[in-house]
Amino acid sequence: MKNMLKNKKMLAIIGGVIIVLAIIIICIVLNVNKKEDTPTSKEETHTMFVKINPLVKLTFKEEYNLCKNEKGKDTICGGVGTEVIGYELLNDDAKDIYDNLNFNGKTIEDVLLMLCDTARDNKIGFKSLEITSDSNNLDRDKIFEYLKDNSKYEDEFEIYINFEEHIDEEKILEKENDIEKETYTIKFDSDGGTEIENQTIELNEKIKEPAKPTKDGYKFVEWQLDGNKFDFNTEIIKDITLKAKWEKDDTNSNNQDNTQPDNNKPSNNNNNGNNDNSQSETPVENEPKITSTLSKINLNENIMIEIYYPGTACGWIYYPTNLEEIFPEYVDSKSLYLDDGSYGLDSNIYYSKQDQIEYDTTKENITDNKLKTLINKKTPGIANFSYSFNEHKIKYSYNEIKIVDENTFKTLKDDLYKAQDIFGDIFKDSYFVIGACGTGPDNPTLLTEELCNKFNLTCDRW
Repeated sequence: MKNMLKNKKMLAIIGGVIIVLAIIIICIVLNVNKKEDTPTSKEETHTMFVKINPLVKLTFKEEYNLCKNEKGKDTICGGVGTEVIGYELLNDDAKDIYDNLNFNGKTIEDVLLMLCDTARDNKIGFKSLEITSDSNNLDRDKIFEYLKDNSKYEDEFEIYINFEEHIDEEKILEKENDIEKETYTIKFDSDGGTEIENQTIELNEKIKEPAKPTKDGYKFVEWQLDGNKFDFNTEIIKDITLKAKWEKDDTNSNNQDNTQPDNNKPSNNNNNGNNDNSQSETPVENEPKITSTLSKINLNENIMIEIYYPGTACGWIYYPTNLEEIFPEYVDSKSLYLDDGSYGLDSNIYYSKQDQIEYDTTKENITDNKLKTLINKKTPGIANFSYSFNEHKIKYSYNEIKIVDENTFKTLKDDLYKAQDIFGDIFKDSYFVIGACGTGPDNPTLLTEELCNKFNLTCDRW
């Protein structure tokens, strides 16, 4: 009997211990789950460089919550809040147009909207917004949609976000200083008046208003661009031609009435020979002449063109420094040739020893900067310009037009060729590797208003 009681007490004790342990384990599990479900607040300070043409440095505070996912890893739960707590205007463009703005206390999206809209308010055109930041939480799609939905301008642009864990500010500023200012030519068409010299100015500068031209029998009214009065406070982003507008000067009409009849009266003097010569020259003066220039093309002259896809741009450009050592059989005078004599090195051959190739990163950066300036440049005769730069590989492409009748339109053809030759210096000392190329030229086609708009040409009919 005593043994039975002892056994019951022992079983009761063991059972009690088991129950206590079970309760402890359950509490631990519940507590762990509770901790996993409790978000952890995070606050960090980050830097961002925003480049349009103006360059701005932003310092911002980032707030968000971290939660555990199914695998036990930290993940952001909810959105990421941002607040700008400091900024610096880094180049002259930024200081000129953003000097009166205050970005502190605003979100990153609101500041980017202000930067873009204010740039356009000041006639600074751009097709890309470049962001470099040490924050890896920036949502490119969210920013894009916000700017698209809230901007007062309809034109869209691309957004590039580069994440750098440790931003080299000196390198960014050095890169900015290395970018050569684009220059543009301003031509003045005085429409029969006194000649006005061209002006060459840098990107986003303003034209200096020239002295008023003069023209017999007319008063100068204004300079016009595409039929509208030109505002000399406009910042220039492309080559343009301004045309003089005139109105008849009635104050000189009496003098003209007194002199012109005497000059035009039939003469009874022995000048029949002279009169015959003047009449015989009239048809020559009235013969059709080629009047098209690159600044203004006369579509009534029925100019035939060929369209090249994608022009002279196919494949990839590199800046290797030791290619002669690796591929001596293909290198000749800084160019690469295949066994059959064709230009360019096959990409399979190139990639076979890619790990041995060294590159000139300075030239890569210079070329990268120069190509970026071409994104916003409306080059006559060129359309659909694009480029990419990745892993030492620079790829660019564009469509271009060529004049078919080179003899009749020789001046126009030469000017067009000079305008299109924008890559001559950019790819100096580079190597060309064959890649996927586009097609050759279309069959000759008539130049039209639609093609003029597409290829950045100023066209009219007269």
